[in-house]
Amino acid sequence: MQTKFSFETDIQFDNILSSGQKVQYSAFQRFYVQRPNRLRVDYTGDLRATRFFFDGQTMTFQDADGLFYVTRPMAGTIDDAIAAVNQELGFNIPLSNLLARDPYQAIAPTITNIRYLGMGMVNRVPAHHLLYQIGERDVQVWIRDGREPTMQKIVINYHQLPGSPQYTAIFSQWNFNPQFSASLFEFRPPVGVGKINRFSEYYDETDETMLPGNYYRVHGVPGVGAGDTPGIRLGGGTAAGWCGCPSQYTTGEPSGGESPIHRECAEYQSQSGGRFSPESG
Repeated sequence: MQTKFSFETDIQFDNILSSGQKVQYSAFQRFYVQRPNRLRVDYTGDLRATRFFFDGQTMTFQDADGLFYVTRPMAGTIDDAIAAVNQELGFNIPLSNLLARDPYQAIAPTITNIRYLGMGMVNRVPAHHLLYQIGERDVQVWIRDGREPTMQKIVINYHQLPGSPQYTAIFSQWNFNPQFSASLFEFRPPVGVGKINRFSEYYDETDETMLPGNYYRVHGVPGVGAGDTPGIRLGGGTAAGWCGCPSQYTTGEPSGGESPIHRECAEYQSQSGGRFSPESG
């Protein structure tokens, strides 16, 4: 098992508007992994910029645009931290299942069909092309041919949803001999950045790979902007429901804190009976 590595992803994902029009957003993400208990993930996109730090004792999620952060004690492994992120911090890390000690074991129980589609090309590199059916999603994966079979691309198609939105990530800059400093994984609050208890105090707990519930809400956080501001957030791993929204939204039932931004997401949930499961990435 590789103990230290880093890589990057370039991401594109769709959002289907209530008009039926499809809008595409982009982002890029950098991963720094040092097993068993060091992880950093930097995410910069059209709709948000966040940083995640885990140094084996503490995990911290920072909203670089909003100038606030949330932190929790976390003694354990990377797998432990990923499992606790949503529950403890109210947020998810895109493609985080790929960082598990055994990624295949983590998703294998959810795979219902596998097809090998032959060789393909990703960024001019030959790659093995596979198609998985995971729940009600089609997941295509490209694995580099040769002595280093690294992930090159993943495409998730939500064909059961109106407009068949897709989530695409292209992998690059794989490094299996990185030189990390200890400070890379340690969070030190910059001047002017405030601490909060949980992201869900200011955001609806959505998840960027949980389509179509790709909305969040900002509740007048200093430096973020007052009022309700629609946007999109990405994630992976566990969530309260298929879209990553809190339980009052995933059932489609109104509540005292229901956000109109999430009404469309709740409608999808009620139509499906809440059967959708979180994206495995």
